Amino acid sequence: MMHRTPSTGRGILLLLAAAALLSSACCATPALNPGMYGSNTAAQACLDLTWAEASQRLRGQTIPNCLRMSFHDAGTYSTATDEGGANGSILNELDFSVFPQNAGLTDCPAAIAAIRARVAAGGCPAITAADVIQVAGAVAVALSGGPSCPMLMGRPDTPGTDLTAGLPSTCDSGATGVDRFMLMGFSNPTLAVVVLSGAHNIGRSRATPRDTCNRGLGPLTANDNSFDGHYYTEVVDNTGRRGWCDSDRALNNANTSPSTATLMRAFAADHQLFLNAWRAQNQEMSLLGVDTSVAGFAVTDGWVAATPVTPVTPVNPVTPVNPVTPVTPVNPVNPVRPVNPVNPVAPVNPVNPVTPVNPVRPVNPVNPVAPVNPVNPVRPVNPNPVNPGGGGGGGGAGGPGGGGGGGRGKLRA
Repeated sequence: MMHRTPSTGRGILLLLAAAALLSSACCATPALNPGMYGSNTAAQACLDLTWAEASQRLRGQTIPNCLRMSFHDAGTYSTATDEGGANGSILNELDFSVFPQNAGLTDCPAAIAAIRARVAAGGCPAITAADVIQVAGAVAVALSGGPSCPMLMGRPDTPGTDLTAGLPSTCDSGATGVDRFMLMGFSNPTLAVVVLSGAHNIGRSRATPRDTCNRGLGPLTANDNSFDGHYYTEVVDNTGRRGWCDSDRALNNANTSPSTATLMRAFAADHQLFLNAWRAQNQEMSLLGVDTSVAGFAVTDGWVAATPVTPVTPVNPVTPVNPVTPVTPVNPVNPVRPVNPVNPVAPVNPVNPVTPVNPVRPVNPVNPVAPVNPVNPVRPVNPNPVNPGGGGGGGGAGGPGGGGGGGRGKLRA
Protein backbone atom coordinates (compact mmCIF):
# COMPACT_ATOMS: atom_id res chain seq x y z
CA MET A 1 0.00 0.00 0.00
CA MET A 2 2.73 2.39 0.87
CA HIS A 3 5.31 3.67 -1.55
CA ARG A 4 8.51 5.63 -1.57
CA THR A 5 8.62 9.41 -1.71
CA PRO A 6 11.24 11.73 -0.24
CA SER A 7 11.21 11.83 3.54
CA THR A 8 8.49 14.11 4.85
CA GLY A 9 7.86 15.72 8.21
CA ARG A 10 4.96 17.54 9.77
CA GLY A 11 6.25 20.88 8.48
CA ILE A 12 6.17 19.70 4.87
CA LEU A 13 2.69 18.27 5.32
CA LEU A 14 1.48 21.60 6.68
CA LEU A 15 3.06 23.39 3.73
CA LEU A 16 1.36 20.94 1.39
CA ALA A 17 -1.98 21.66 3.02
CA ALA A 18 -1.41 25.40 2.88
CA ALA A 19 -0.42 25.26 -0.78
CA ALA A 20 -3.50 23.23 -1.53
CA LEU A 21 -5.67 25.88 0.10
CA LEU A 22 -4.23 28.44 -2.31
CA SER A 23 -4.81 26.20 -5.34
CA SER A 24 -7.64 26.60 -7.82
CA ALA A 25 -11.18 26.63 -6.52
CA CYS A 26 -12.53 23.19 -5.75
CA CYS A 27 -15.86 21.58 -6.09
CA ALA A 28 -18.06 20.19 -3.36
CA THR A 29 -17.44 16.63 -2.27
CA PRO A 30 -19.18 14.30 -4.75
CA ALA A 31 -22.25 12.64 -3.32
CA LEU A 32 -22.70 8.91 -3.09
CA ASN A 33 -25.46 8.03 -5.53
CA PRO A 34 -26.72 4.45 -5.36
CA GLY A 35 -29.62 5.67 -7.50
CA MET A 36 -27.33 5.64 -10.54
CA TYR A 37 -28.01 1.89 -10.56
CA GLY A 38 -31.78 2.44 -10.35
CA SER A 39 -32.37 1.92 -6.63
CA ASN A 40 -30.61 0.80 -3.48
CA THR A 41 -31.76 -2.73 -4.18
CA ALA A 42 -30.33 -2.59 -7.69
CA ALA A 43 -27.10 -1.09 -6.33
CA GLN A 44 -26.75 -4.00 -3.93
CA ALA A 45 -27.31 -6.44 -6.79
CA CYS A 46 -24.49 -4.71 -8.70
CA LEU A 47 -22.28 -5.07 -5.63
CA ASP A 48 -22.98 -8.81 -5.62
CA LEU A 49 -22.12 -9.09 -9.30
CA THR A 50 -18.94 -7.02 -8.96
CA TRP A 51 -17.86 -9.04 -5.94
CA ALA A 52 -18.41 -12.31 -7.78
CA GLU A 53 -16.52 -11.17 -10.88
CA ALA A 54 -13.60 -9.86 -8.81
CA SER A 55 -13.48 -13.13 -6.86
CA GLN A 56 -12.97 -14.99 -10.13
CA ARG A 57 -10.62 -12.51 -11.80
CA LEU A 58 -8.10 -11.67 -9.07
CA ARG A 59 -5.22 -14.12 -8.70
CA GLY A 60 -1.52 -14.06 -7.82
CA GLN A 61 0.08 -10.66 -7.42
CA THR A 62 -3.03 -8.99 -8.85
CA ILE A 63 -4.61 -9.56 -5.42
CA PRO A 64 -2.30 -7.32 -3.35
CA ASN A 65 -1.89 -4.95 -6.30
CA CYS A 66 -5.64 -4.27 -6.28
CA LEU A 67 -5.66 -3.76 -2.52
CA ARG A 68 -2.94 -1.14 -2.92
CA MET A 69 -4.79 0.44 -5.85
CA SER A 70 -7.97 0.83 -3.80
CA PHE A 71 -6.07 2.80 -1.18
CA HIS A 72 -4.14 4.91 -3.66
CA ASP A 73 -7.37 5.94 -5.35
CA ALA A 74 -9.14 6.88 -2.11
CA GLY A 75 -6.11 8.18 -0.20
CA THR A 76 -5.70 11.26 -2.39
CA TYR A 77 -8.56 12.98 -0.56
CA SER A 78 -7.55 16.13 1.30
CA THR A 79 -9.73 17.86 3.86
CA ALA A 80 -7.77 21.04 3.15
CA THR A 81 -9.05 21.28 -0.43
CA ASP A 82 -12.04 18.94 -0.36
CA GLU A 83 -10.61 17.28 -3.46
CA GLY A 84 -9.55 13.76 -4.38
CA GLY A 85 -10.78 10.51 -2.93
CA ALA A 86 -12.38 7.31 -4.15
CA ASN A 87 -13.36 8.57 -7.58
CA GLY A 88 -11.59 6.27 -10.07
CA SER A 89 -9.07 8.95 -11.04
CA ILE A 90 -6.18 6.57 -10.38
CA LEU A 91 -6.80 5.06 -13.82
CA ASN A 92 -5.61 8.43 -15.16
CA GLU A 93 -2.60 8.48 -12.82
CA LEU A 94 -0.59 5.53 -14.10
CA ASP A 95 2.20 7.50 -15.77
CA PHE A 96 4.75 6.73 -13.08
CA SER A 97 7.08 9.52 -14.23
CA VAL A 98 4.31 11.99 -13.31
CA PHE A 99 2.75 10.04 -10.44
CA PRO A 100 5.69 8.16 -8.86
CA GLN A 101 3.61 7.33 -5.79
CA ASN A 102 1.67 4.86 -7.95
CA ALA A 103 4.73 3.09 -9.34
CA GLY A 104 4.25 -0.67 -9.40
CA LEU A 105 0.49 -0.60 -9.96
CA THR A 106 0.87 -2.65 -13.11
CA ASP A 107 -1.31 -5.73 -12.50
CA CYS A 108 -4.59 -4.33 -11.24
CA PRO A 109 -5.67 -1.84 -13.97
CA ALA A 110 -6.30 -4.56 -16.55
CA ALA A 111 -8.24 -6.59 -13.99
CA ILE A 112 -10.39 -3.56 -13.12
CA ALA A 113 -11.19 -3.01 -16.80
CA ALA A 114 -12.12 -6.66 -17.30
CA ILE A 115 -14.30 -6.81 -14.16
CA ARG A 116 -16.06 -3.58 -15.09
CA ALA A 117 -16.81 -4.83 -18.60
CA ARG A 118 -18.23 -8.10 -17.28
CA VAL A 119 -20.39 -6.34 -14.69
CA ALA A 120 -21.68 -3.86 -17.26
CA ALA A 121 -22.57 -6.69 -19.62
CA GLY A 122 -24.16 -8.64 -16.77
CA GLY A 123 -26.86 -6.08 -16.03
CA CYS A 124 -25.12 -3.08 -14.43
CA PRO A 125 -24.24 -0.80 -17.36
CA ALA A 126 -23.79 2.20 -15.05
CA ILE A 127 -21.04 0.53 -13.01
CA THR A 128 -18.29 3.03 -12.20
CA ALA A 129 -14.57 2.45 -12.05
CA ALA A 130 -14.57 4.01 -8.57
CA ASP A 131 -16.95 1.33 -7.28
CA VAL A 132 -15.09 -1.53 -9.00
CA ILE A 133 -11.73 -0.41 -7.58
CA GLN A 134 -13.01 -0.33 -3.99
CA VAL A 135 -14.88 -3.63 -4.27
CA ALA A 136 -11.80 -5.26 -5.81
CA GLY A 137 -9.71 -4.07 -2.87
CA ALA A 138 -12.16 -5.61 -0.42
CA VAL A 139 -12.26 -8.85 -2.40
CA ALA A 140 -8.44 -8.96 -2.36
CA VAL A 141 -8.52 -9.10 1.44
CA ALA A 142 -11.16 -11.84 1.48
CA LEU A 143 -9.27 -13.90 -1.11
CA SER A 144 -6.21 -13.74 1.15
CA GLY A 145 -8.11 -15.12 4.14
CA GLY A 146 -9.08 -11.77 5.66
CA PRO A 147 -12.54 -10.52 6.63
CA SER A 148 -15.27 -9.68 4.10
CA CYS A 149 -15.96 -5.97 4.38
CA PRO A 150 -19.34 -4.30 3.83
CA MET A 151 -19.42 -1.93 0.85
CA LEU A 152 -21.63 0.88 -0.39
CA MET A 153 -22.13 1.52 -4.10
CA GLY A 154 -22.65 4.73 -6.04
CA ARG A 155 -19.24 6.47 -6.14
CA PRO A 156 -19.14 8.78 -9.17
CA ASP A 157 -16.11 8.73 -11.47
CA THR A 158 -14.00 11.78 -12.24
CA PRO A 159 -12.40 12.31 -15.65
CA GLY A 160 -9.39 14.17 -14.27
CA THR A 161 -6.47 13.43 -11.94
CA ASP A 162 -5.84 14.02 -8.25
CA LEU A 163 -2.80 15.20 -6.34
CA THR A 164 -0.93 12.11 -5.14
CA ALA A 165 1.87 13.77 -3.14
CA GLY A 166 -0.01 13.27 0.13
CA LEU A 167 -0.08 9.48 -0.13
CA PRO A 168 1.98 7.64 2.52
CA SER A 169 5.69 7.06 2.03
CA THR A 170 7.98 4.24 3.12
CA CYS A 171 10.10 6.97 4.70
CA ASP A 172 7.33 8.26 6.99
CA SER A 173 7.79 8.42 10.72
CA GLY A 174 4.88 7.32 12.87
CA ALA A 175 3.91 10.94 13.54
CA THR A 176 4.04 11.83 9.86
CA GLY A 177 1.85 8.87 9.02
CA VAL A 178 -0.74 9.99 11.56
CA ASP A 179 -0.66 13.52 10.12
CA ARG A 180 -1.23 12.20 6.60
CA PHE A 181 -4.25 10.17 7.67
CA MET A 182 -5.62 13.16 9.58
CA LEU A 183 -5.39 15.28 6.40
CA MET A 184 -7.25 12.51 4.53
CA GLY A 185 -10.13 12.92 6.98
CA PHE A 186 -10.06 9.70 8.98
CA SER A 187 -12.08 9.97 12.18
CA ASN A 188 -9.28 8.26 14.16
CA PRO A 189 -6.06 8.79 12.17
CA THR A 190 -3.83 7.00 14.69
CA LEU A 191 -5.93 3.85 14.52
CA ALA A 192 -6.34 4.20 10.74
CA VAL A 193 -2.63 4.39 9.92
CA VAL A 194 -1.82 1.33 12.04
CA VAL A 195 -4.76 -0.77 10.86
CA LEU A 196 -4.45 0.08 7.16
CA SER A 197 -0.69 -0.54 7.28
CA GLY A 198 -1.84 -4.11 7.90
CA ALA A 199 -2.33 -4.24 4.13
CA HIS A 200 1.39 -5.11 4.21
CA ASN A 201 0.39 -8.59 5.39
CA ILE A 202 0.27 -9.42 1.69
CA GLY A 203 2.13 -8.46 -1.46
CA ARG A 204 5.62 -7.61 -2.56
CA SER A 205 7.71 -4.49 -2.77
CA ARG A 206 8.46 -3.39 -6.31
CA ALA A 207 10.77 -0.57 -5.27
CA THR A 208 13.76 -0.37 -7.56
CA PRO A 209 16.46 0.63 -7.19
CA ARG A 210 16.76 -0.21 -3.52
CA ASP A 211 16.65 2.88 -1.31
CA THR A 212 17.26 3.76 2.30
CA CYS A 213 13.57 3.44 3.25
CA ASN A 214 12.85 0.09 1.64
CA ARG A 215 14.82 -3.13 1.50
CA GLY A 216 14.13 -3.38 -2.21
CA LEU A 217 12.36 -5.99 -4.27
CA GLY A 218 10.78 -8.84 -2.37
CA PRO A 219 7.85 -10.05 -0.24
CA LEU A 220 6.68 -7.68 2.47
CA THR A 221 6.23 -10.52 4.97
CA ALA A 222 7.35 -14.11 5.35
CA ASN A 223 3.90 -15.33 4.29
CA ASP A 224 2.83 -12.69 1.80
CA ASN A 225 -0.36 -14.45 0.68
CA SER A 226 -2.11 -14.56 4.07
CA PHE A 227 -4.07 -11.62 5.45
CA ASP A 228 -4.06 -12.76 9.06
CA GLY A 229 -2.15 -10.21 11.15
CA HIS A 230 1.31 -11.82 11.05
CA TYR A 231 2.67 -8.51 9.70
CA TYR A 232 2.41 -7.03 13.20
CA THR A 233 4.18 -9.98 14.80
CA GLU A 234 7.05 -9.72 12.33
CA VAL A 235 7.48 -5.98 12.94
CA VAL A 236 7.13 -6.10 16.72
CA ASP A 237 9.12 -9.30 17.32
CA ASN A 238 11.68 -8.58 14.58
CA THR A 239 11.03 -11.93 12.90
CA GLY A 240 10.31 -13.04 9.36
CA ARG A 241 10.81 -10.08 7.03
CA ARG A 242 11.15 -7.83 10.09
CA GLY A 243 9.17 -4.91 8.68
CA TRP A 244 10.22 -4.43 5.05
CA CYS A 245 9.75 -0.65 5.03
CA ASP A 246 11.10 1.97 7.40
CA SER A 247 7.55 3.23 7.86
CA ASP A 248 6.52 -0.19 9.21
CA ARG A 249 9.19 -0.16 11.87
CA ALA A 250 8.57 3.52 12.65
CA LEU A 251 5.03 2.69 13.73
CA ASN A 252 6.50 0.38 16.37
CA ASN A 253 8.95 2.95 17.75
CA ALA A 254 7.72 3.60 21.29
CA ASN A 255 10.14 6.50 21.73
CA THR A 256 9.04 8.57 18.74
CA SER A 257 5.46 7.31 18.23
CA PRO A 258 4.15 5.72 21.43
CA SER A 259 0.48 5.81 20.38
CA THR A 260 1.04 3.82 17.18
CA ALA A 261 3.52 1.49 18.92
CA THR A 262 0.89 0.58 21.51
CA LEU A 263 -1.53 -0.44 18.76
CA MET A 264 1.15 -2.33 16.81
CA ARG A 265 1.92 -4.41 19.89
CA ALA A 266 -1.74 -5.00 20.68
CA PHE A 267 -2.33 -6.35 17.15
CA ALA A 268 0.83 -8.47 17.34
CA ALA A 269 -0.50 -10.07 20.50
CA ASP A 270 -4.04 -10.53 19.15
CA HIS A 271 -4.44 -10.90 15.40
CA GLN A 272 -8.23 -11.12 15.68
CA LEU A 273 -8.24 -7.67 17.24
CA PHE A 274 -6.65 -6.37 14.04
CA LEU A 275 -9.05 -8.27 11.77
CA ASN A 276 -12.03 -6.86 13.67
CA ALA A 277 -10.64 -3.33 13.37
CA TRP A 278 -9.92 -3.73 9.64
CA ARG A 279 -13.57 -3.76 8.58
CA ALA A 280 -14.43 -0.30 9.89
CA GLN A 281 -11.20 1.30 8.71
CA ASN A 282 -11.50 -0.23 5.25
CA GLN A 283 -15.10 1.01 4.96
CA GLU A 284 -14.06 4.53 5.93
CA MET A 285 -11.13 4.45 3.52
CA SER A 286 -13.34 3.28 0.65
CA LEU A 287 -15.53 6.35 1.05
CA LEU A 288 -12.90 9.07 1.43
CA GLY A 289 -13.97 12.11 -0.58
CA VAL A 290 -17.53 10.83 -0.98
CA ASP A 291 -20.50 12.45 0.78
CA THR A 292 -22.64 9.55 2.00
CA SER A 293 -25.13 11.69 3.91
CA VAL A 294 -26.98 12.83 0.78
CA ALA A 295 -28.00 9.21 0.18
CA GLY A 296 -28.86 8.73 3.84
CA PHE A 297 -25.82 6.62 4.75
CA ALA A 298 -22.91 6.92 7.18
CA VAL A 299 -19.35 5.81 6.42
CA THR A 300 -19.93 2.91 8.79
CA ASP A 301 -22.80 1.61 6.65
CA GLY A 302 -22.45 -0.97 3.93
CA TRP A 303 -23.99 -3.98 2.23
CA VAL A 304 -22.47 -7.40 2.62
CA ALA A 305 -22.00 -9.12 -0.71
CA ALA A 306 -24.09 -12.24 -1.08
CA THR A 307 -21.39 -14.15 -2.95
CA PRO A 308 -19.08 -16.04 -0.58
CA VAL A 309 -15.35 -15.87 -1.27
CA THR A 310 -13.16 -18.95 -1.07
CA PRO A 311 -9.65 -17.83 -0.11
CA VAL A 312 -6.95 -18.61 -2.63
CA THR A 313 -4.59 -21.33 -1.38
CA PRO A 314 -1.48 -19.54 -0.09
CA VAL A 315 1.90 -20.46 -1.49
CA ASN A 316 4.67 -21.72 0.76
CA PRO A 317 5.97 -19.04 3.13
CA VAL A 318 9.04 -17.22 1.90
CA THR A 319 12.43 -17.47 3.57
CA PRO A 320 12.98 -15.07 6.50
CA VAL A 321 15.33 -12.16 6.09
CA ASN A 322 19.07 -12.76 6.51
CA PRO A 323 20.09 -10.36 9.31
CA VAL A 324 23.47 -9.81 7.62
CA THR A 325 22.34 -9.38 4.01
CA PRO A 326 18.55 -8.84 3.94
CA VAL A 327 18.18 -9.74 0.26
CA THR A 328 19.96 -13.11 0.70
CA PRO A 329 18.30 -16.12 2.39
CA VAL A 330 19.75 -17.24 5.70
CA ASN A 331 22.31 -20.06 5.62
CA PRO A 332 21.17 -22.38 8.45
CA VAL A 333 24.77 -23.45 9.08
CA ASN A 334 26.54 -20.11 8.88
CA PRO A 335 24.28 -17.02 8.68
CA VAL A 336 27.21 -14.90 7.47
CA ARG A 337 27.48 -16.95 4.24
CA PRO A 338 24.68 -17.18 1.66
CA VAL A 339 22.87 -20.45 1.14
CA ASN A 340 24.30 -22.80 -1.48
CA PRO A 341 21.36 -23.50 -3.83
CA VAL A 342 22.50 -27.11 -4.36
CA ASN A 343 23.55 -28.03 -0.84
CA PRO A 344 22.28 -25.59 1.82
CA VAL A 345 24.76 -26.97 4.33
CA ALA A 346 27.73 -25.98 2.18
CA PRO A 347 28.66 -22.34 1.55
CA VAL A 348 28.31 -20.95 -1.96
CA ASN A 349 31.16 -21.47 -4.42
CA PRO A 350 32.06 -17.86 -5.34
CA VAL A 351 33.05 -18.87 -8.88
CA ASN A 352 30.22 -21.25 -9.72
CA PRO A 353 27.29 -21.10 -7.25
CA VAL A 354 25.89 -24.37 -8.58
CA THR A 355 29.04 -26.24 -7.53
CA PRO A 356 29.49 -26.57 -3.74
CA VAL A 357 32.79 -25.53 -2.22
CA ASN A 358 35.18 -28.40 -1.46
CA PRO A 359 35.61 -28.08 2.33
CA VAL A 360 39.07 -29.73 2.14
CA ARG A 361 40.56 -27.92 -0.86
CA PRO A 362 40.05 -24.31 -1.88
CA VAL A 363 38.28 -23.44 -5.12
CA ASN A 364 40.35 -23.23 -8.29
CA PRO A 365 39.55 -19.77 -9.73
CA VAL A 366 39.89 -21.06 -13.32
CA ASN A 367 38.09 -24.38 -13.05
CA PRO A 368 35.91 -24.68 -9.93
CA VAL A 369 35.59 -28.43 -10.41
CA ALA A 370 39.34 -28.98 -10.06
CA PRO A 371 41.22 -28.31 -6.81
CA VAL A 372 43.82 -25.56 -6.70
CA ASN A 373 47.38 -26.37 -7.84
CA PRO A 374 49.47 -25.51 -4.77
CA VAL A 375 52.43 -24.59 -7.02
CA ASN A 376 50.58 -22.51 -9.59
CA PRO A 377 47.01 -21.61 -8.50
CA VAL A 378 46.13 -20.48 -12.03
CA ARG A 379 46.56 -24.05 -13.40
CA PRO A 380 44.62 -27.08 -12.19
CA VAL A 381 46.34 -30.02 -10.53
CA ASN A 382 47.43 -32.78 -12.93
CA PRO A 383 44.77 -35.48 -12.45
CA ASN A 384 47.50 -38.09 -13.22
CA PRO A 385 50.06 -37.57 -10.46
CA VAL A 386 52.38 -40.36 -11.80
CA ASN A 387 53.19 -38.31 -14.92
CA PRO A 388 55.63 -35.64 -13.72
CA GLY A 389 55.44 -33.73 -16.99
CA GLY A 390 51.66 -33.40 -16.93
CA GLY A 391 51.28 -30.33 -14.72
CA GLY A 392 52.46 -28.38 -11.76
CA GLY A 393 50.52 -30.49 -9.30
CA GLY A 394 51.92 -33.78 -10.70
CA GLY A 395 55.47 -32.49 -10.58
CA GLY A 396 55.00 -31.45 -7.01
CA ALA A 397 53.86 -34.93 -6.08
CA GLY A 398 56.99 -36.47 -7.65
CA GLY A 399 59.48 -34.37 -5.68
CA PRO A 400 61.30 -31.04 -6.00
CA GLY A 401 62.89 -31.90 -9.35
CA GLY A 402 59.66 -33.29 -10.70
CA GLY A 403 57.77 -30.17 -9.65
CA GLY A 404 60.06 -27.94 -11.71
CA GLY A 405 60.08 -30.30 -14.69
CA GLY A 406 56.34 -30.74 -14.52
CA GLY A 407 55.79 -27.03 -14.57
CA ARG A 408 58.11 -26.50 -17.58
CA GLY A 409 56.65 -29.50 -19.44
CA LYS A 410 53.15 -28.04 -18.99
CA LEU A 411 54.28 -24.67 -20.28
CA ARG A 412 55.72 -26.23 -23.43
CA ALA A 413 52.57 -28.29 -24.06
